[in-house]
Amino acid sequence: MKKLLFLKLKIIGLSIAMFFTFAILVVVPVYAWLSGHEVVVYAPINTSTSLYIGAGNEEDIRYLSFEGIDATSAQRYVDYVFSVTGEFVRHYKIQLAFTTNNEFTFELYKATTTEPENPSGQVDYVTHPLDGSSAQTITYYIANNGKVNGSYRNQKGNDLLGNDSTSNPFYSDTYGSYTYVDKNAVPLYWQTNATIEAGGDSFHHFYILRLIIGNKTTNDRETDIICIAARVFSSQITE
Repeated sequence: MKKLLFLKLKIIGLSIAMFFTFAILVVVPVYAWLSGHEVVVYAPINTSTSLYIGAGNEEDIRYLSFEGIDATSAQRYVDYVFSVTGEFVRHYKIQLAFTTNNEFTFELYKATTTEPENPSGQVDYVTHPLDGSSAQTITYYIANNGKVNGSYRNQKGNDLLGNDSTSNPFYSDTYGSYTYVDKNAVPLYWQTNATIEAGGDSFHHFYILRLIIGNKTTNDRETDIICIAARVFSSQITE
């Protein structure tokens, strides 16, 4: 079972829109690789396995916000924290799908609330209590040796583009024989190389997603969409 999140990434000063998978007619065809041609929903379902994507502190995914991306900043990346929680899952992989108008790239790291000796990144996450209590700030750090390696599944050569050939199964599963698709609108798919051990019991994993701004230096109105998914695997896969 997979949970999908759709977020619009916009340059600083523009609002963020969230798209959940109740838009089945749009989501399933465009992201066929991630959905596996199944009807994908966000609400919990009673099954033998449970897998959920949330924000920091295991809060609702709506609190994962990509606002404030400043392409003129001296720091050429922005870090965000999200969680993967579940039970009765032994192994899973994290998958990303994103459009490439802004030429953003992404790196994934395991996160911890215990400060390492020389942290290479951190996110200060402000909680959203529902009981009227005061918000708290939780600091998540990139764990030592925490980088999670992955690879593109449909890259077009060395370009930061999804393969737009109708002979490519990622493209044809989405668009069929239709060829009039903007090159930056073709999703680029990324997946962790190895499965992540969940152990079969209840688990709570946190990750820092690093958005790398790259060569973009102006704050314009280009918009991108990113999908974050977690997919169950029944057996372990190593790199």
